[in-house]
Amino acid sequence: MKQYRADIDGLRALAVVPVLIFHFFPSLLPGGFVGVDVFFVISGFLITSIIINDVKKGTFTVLGFYKKRIIRIFPALALILSTLYLLGWFSFLQGDFASLGKHIFGGSFFISNLLLWRESGYFDSSSQLKPLLHLWSLGVEEQFYLFWPLLLMLFARTKKALYLTSITILIISFMVGLYTMHSTTGSNYYSPLSRFWELMFGAILAGYKANEKSISNKILLNLISSAGMALLIASILFIDESMPFPGYIAVLPVAGATLLILSNGGICNRILSLRPLVFIGLISYPLYLWHWPVYSSSRILLAAEPTAGVKIILIALCFLLAYFTYKFIEHPVRFGAKKPFVIASLFSTVFALGIIGLLTFRFDGIPSRPINGSVGEYAAITEPYKFFDFPGEIRNGVCHSVDKDTALMNNCISKNSDQVFIWGDSYAATLYSGVKSVMKNIGLKAAISQATDGNGPPFFVAGKITDSGKDLLQANEQKLQFVSEVKPKTILISWMARGGNASQDMAWTVKELAETISKIRSVSPDSRIVVIGPVPEWQDGLVRQIVRYYQDNKVMPPEHMKNGLMPEFTKFDAFLSSKLGDMGVAYVSAERSMCNDDGCLIRTAPGAKNITAMDWGHMTKAGAHYLIESNKQVIFEGLK
Repeated sequence: MKQYRADIDGLRALAVVPVLIFHFFPSLLPGGFVGVDVFFVISGFLITSIIINDVKKGTFTVLGFYKKRIIRIFPALALILSTLYLLGWFSFLQGDFASLGKHIFGGSFFISNLLLWRESGYFDSSSQLKPLLHLWSLGVEEQFYLFWPLLLMLFARTKKALYLTSITILIISFMVGLYTMHSTTGSNYYSPLSRFWELMFGAILAGYKANEKSISNKILLNLISSAGMALLIASILFIDESMPFPGYIAVLPVAGATLLILSNGGICNRILSLRPLVFIGLISYPLYLWHWPVYSSSRILLAAEPTAGVKIILIALCFLLAYFTYKFIEHPVRFGAKKPFVIASLFSTVFALGIIGLLTFRFDGIPSRPINGSVGEYAAITEPYKFFDFPGEIRNGVCHSVDKDTALMNNCISKNSDQVFIWGDSYAATLYSGVKSVMKNIGLKAAISQATDGNGPPFFVAGKITDSGKDLLQANEQKLQFVSEVKPKTILISWMARGGNASQDMAWTVKELAETISKIRSVSPDSRIVVIGPVPEWQDGLVRQIVRYYQDNKVMPPEHMKNGLMPEFTKFDAFLSSKLGDMGVAYVSAERSMCNDDGCLIRTAPGAKNITAMDWGHMTKAGAHYLIESNKQVIFEGLK
C-alpha cells in the first residue's frame, strides 16, 4: 500500500474482538465468528494491493514476497507454538499432548485446515480441546498465497485480465461453498476451495483501487461506509452457528468488510480510525493467535468450562500477551533490519517446531513423561472412541447412519415382530450392545432392529440435517416406514437432549415427542413404546473428570461422582417423567437408575474399560449393559 490506512486497523479490531467474545461468551455475540471472514477480505485486499504495486514498479519477486510473509507471520507464530509445546510437555496428558503435537505440525506447515477437515465428523474430539484449532484460517490464507502471486505476475498489468481471473476464481469458489454448505464432513468450513472467494472480494477491490480514483461524492461515500458497517454489525448480531456457514449467508460480512474498505474517508471509517480501535487492530494478529490457546488450554487443565470471572481474567491475559508479543517480538522483527539470518532463523524455527510436533504425535504423546504416570491406565486413553471401539459398538456405517437399502442389506431391520426396535440418534445406538447382552443373559430370543442416525433425534422436523447428511424429517419417516412394515412389539426411543438437532426447550421436546408417538400408533397401534430419558453427561468427558479427580485427590474417585457432572439432565428427566405417563408410554429414568445423592455412576467394575461413558455422554458397553440390566423388566416386557 502507498499509504497507511488507520481505518483498516480499526476494521481488524472490529474483526478480532467479536471472534474473541464469541469464543469466550458465545451467547453474547452469536455471529462473532464472522470476524475471520472479515480478516480474509482485509488480507486479500492488502496483499493484492502490495503485489500489484510491486509488479507495476518492477520490484516484485516470488522469493521477496515469501520473505515478507515470513517476517509478518512467523515471529508471533513461533512464540505461540513453542510456548504451547512447553505448556503441553509439563501439563497435558498423553492424548492431549499427542493431539497438540499433530496440530503444531499442521500450524507450522500451514495445513491446519486440512488436518481439521480430516478430523471433522462423527468421531472427532471436542473442538474446545484443540488449542491450535484457530490456525485453520492461517492455513487457508497461506494456501491462497501459494498461487495468487504467480497469477498476479501474469495479469496484474492488464486490468481486464486481472478482473476476469479474479471473478472466475470467486465464482468457482463460491459455487463450491454453496454446494458443500450442508456438508457434515467439514469440507465447507475448512476447504480452501470454499473459502477463496472471500479473499477474492478483497483482491478485486485492490484491483479497482489500483486503477480508479477515490470516491469524491461525500454523500455516496458516507452511504457506502454506513451500509458496510450496518452489514457487518448485523452479521455479528444475527448470524449464528445453526446456519450453514459459509455459504450465501457469508456474503453479508464479506460485503460489509468490502464496502468499508472501499469507503476510505467515510463516516464509519472515521470511527474505525479512532485510536483505541487502531491500537487493537495493531495487536490483532497476536491477539488472534493467543486467544484460543489461552481458552482451550484452560479447558484442558480445568477439565471444565471456566467461570465467567475466570474468562474475564483470561481475556485480559490475552490482551496482555498480545501487546507484549507485538511490542517485543513482532514489531522489532517486522520493522527492524531485514537481515538474512533473521529470516532464515524464523523459517527454521517454525518448521523445526513442526517436525517436533509430528514426532510427538507419532510417539503417542510421549508416554514416558512424568505426568502420565500419575493417572495410570487412564493416561493411555489417547483416543477414547478407538479405545472403546465406538464405531463398532454403534455399528457405524453398518446399521447406524446408513440409507434404507444398506440397513436392509445388513439385516439391521428384522421382519420378526417379536423384537426391540431401537430408534434415535447415536445415544440410542450405544444402547444396542446393552440390549443384546442383557437379552442373551436372560435367555430372550427376540430380535433387535436398529434405526439410528448421528444427530438424528426422534422428531419429525424438516430443515435439520443429520450427521449422515439426511434431512431429519426424511430420516424419521424412513424409521416410521420400517415400523409400519414390521409392527415391533417394543420400540425403544432415546436421544441426546442437548444434541444439535434436538432442543433444550422441554415443552417443545414433549410436543414433538407426542407427535412421534402419535405417528407410531397410527401405523403400529400395538407396539409398546419405551422412552429412555437423558443419560448423565460429563463436562469435557468422563475420562477427563476421572483424571482430574485423581490429580486433585491422589486416589481414584468413588463409584458415584459429582465432579464435572452436568446438572441440566436432571431437570429434563423430571419434566419428561411427569409428562410421558399421560401418553401411555413406559419411561425409563437413566437418572434414577444411575445416580444417587453422591453423584452418578462412573464405572461398573474396576478398570478403565468399565467406565460408563466414553466421552461426555455416549454410553460405553459397560454403561449400556448396566442401564438396560437395571430396567430389563420394563424394557423387555412381553418379549419372548
